[in-house]
Amino acid sequence: MYTTIRTLIASFVLAPLALASPQIGYPVAKTVDATTLQPIAGVSVVADRLGVVDVSVADADGFAALPGIQLPAPPSVPIIQDSDPVYFEVNHPGYLPLHRAADLNSAGARTTLQLVPRNDGIVSPLISAATGGRFHLPGAGFLRVSPGALSQDARIRLIPIHRASSSPHKVSDELIIEIWAAAVDEFGAEIQALPSVFGGIQLERNLPPMIGIPVGASRTWSAHRFDESWSETESNISSVTVNASTATFPIASGFTILRGGLLFPFEPPAGGGTCNWGSWEFTFRPKTAAIPSLGGQNVSVNCGIYANTVSVSVSEGQTQSTSVGVSVASAASVGLESDTLFAEVSAQVGLTVTGSLETGSATTTMTGSTKGTPPSGTVSGQNQSDMEAPWSCISGTANYGVEVVEYWMTAQRKCYNSEGELLEIDTQTLGTVSVPGSITIDWDADIDPACGEDCEDAALPNMPV
Repeated sequence: MYTTIRTLIASFVLAPLALASPQIGYPVAKTVDATTLQPIAGVSVVADRLGVVDVSVADADGFAALPGIQLPAPPSVPIIQDSDPVYFEVNHPGYLPLHRAADLNSAGARTTLQLVPRNDGIVSPLISAATGGRFHLPGAGFLRVSPGALSQDARIRLIPIHRASSSPHKVSDELIIEIWAAAVDEFGAEIQALPSVFGGIQLERNLPPMIGIPVGASRTWSAHRFDESWSETESNISSVTVNASTATFPIASGFTILRGGLLFPFEPPAGGGTCNWGSWEFTFRPKTAAIPSLGGQNVSVNCGIYANTVSVSVSEGQTQSTSVGVSVASAASVGLESDTLFAEVSAQVGLTVTGSLETGSATTTMTGSTKGTPPSGTVSGQNQSDMEAPWSCISGTANYGVEVVEYWMTAQRKCYNSEGELLEIDTQTLGTVSVPGSITIDWDADIDPACGEDCEDAALPNMPV
């Protein structure tokens, strides 16, 4: 059986970034509070790529570097390739467990992990286990509890999960809604009263504005329940009732994800025959990265010692404008509206990104952080008298600033015949979008043998990021 591959590259224009990419070869995660956007120190971050696992603890600025994982080079052309994402796992006291996947490479090695506080969200009035009831919870929806669904009288805490804190890789097709549910007592402490399987408790919730169905397509809906370890069983998958603007679906303790798939009508592929097109799948991969020349601060380094001090700060909630090079027509060709596209961007980068395809502009809500030369005045952070090779051998310059990453956005769908054989792959490049990320350091430095005898055979270490 043949397989046809066709590719369409949409035209777009995006101004080049100012400096060469501050590339690093390993992931760096920034852990922040999803409600305050403040960094969280001391968070243990587990990362896994291709079976290689590394663990790091976030520093005072929320950064966790994972040099044990090797990242690939950025793609040279905007086509969909097989992806080997980095899977992040965080379990930190006081926050919901977070599992996220990120397509990272050496041009875009950083990601933001927004942790949702367990005491966030909306809490219902006290619910009788014997009688249940129907409750309106502004911001969450209408909660229906059947008699006997709770094992004891309790309140129910519902936390709608923002896309920047969601786990879309946990379900196939499109993640529409993710919500956390837990039973709590009068003081807000979690208690065991909610069932761990679907049955007896439902939530009616407005669908987000991103929902849009391309002409000729229809949606399939399902609800999926995951526990705190993000494991799922077939018994925790349920049907969903959907009308024009709301969805009614079961919830249980832990995470519930509402999934919406797209079914396209049969149409002949390029090579003939008949097939059924699947949903469009979107990829979002770093292309280049740079610290804009107007935003960076340079400092010289001589034998591991900074010539002067610099500091760069970003306030929590600060917004930064960048550009998007995706046309309305190219997005519409794969069923994407502007809100949908920027929701995909937000989910990928872990930041809130809004914008307009018509004007070619994007706005990112930043997380708060400060980065500068350490008080010791040395690259390693050690006292000058304690420095040894290779840290005492480094000379050059360091540019401190907010990294701006340019991403390729592509879409792909596959065509199968009635026997399940793949007939055709349709790939479209939508364009690019630039998103500011974390404060980082762009190094132009190397080992300087003139710094001492120990430097003649020294190798450049993993530099601070």
